[in-house]
Amino acid sequence: MTTDYKQAEKFTQLKLRQSKNSRGYVNSYWISNEDLGKLKICTIDNGVDWLRYILLNRGYNSGDIEIKNKFKNYDVLCGKVADARISEVLNRYVHGGYIRTAKAFGITPEEVAIRELNVEAFENQIVFKTERSLKLLKYIKAKVIQ
Repeated sequence: MTTDYKQAEKFTQLKLRQSKNSRGYVNSYWISNEDLGKLKICTIDNGVDWLRYILLNRGYNSGDIEIKNKFKNYDVLCGKVADARISEVLNRYVHGGYIRTAKAFGITPEEVAIRELNVEAFENQIVFKTERSLKLLKYIKAKVIQ
């Protein structure tokens, strides 16, 4: 989910091209500030935790117990969207492709991967993780995207 409607439309159009379906939908939801106040919400910064969480959710590092535990008790997670290039960058990172660059610049391979992704240019992404949080969302409308 995102607060950026144009981003949602672009993503839907991308998925339509990939799936060869003739139409998709952008759904709109609303949640009150009062209901948001009932939820445990975490904003993941654009650093190493963000990268590790993306790796975990893309199946690269399912054994990362520390990152699983860090975010498991939240109803909602907010962070930056990982763009289409992320698979390329994650593969390179996981297979040690940033070690030499990191050593040359005196930074970690994680920092190289994050810089490579240009995370600051991304829009937001919001994940409603729990049944409790999903029940508080109010459906507004759907727009057909062709």
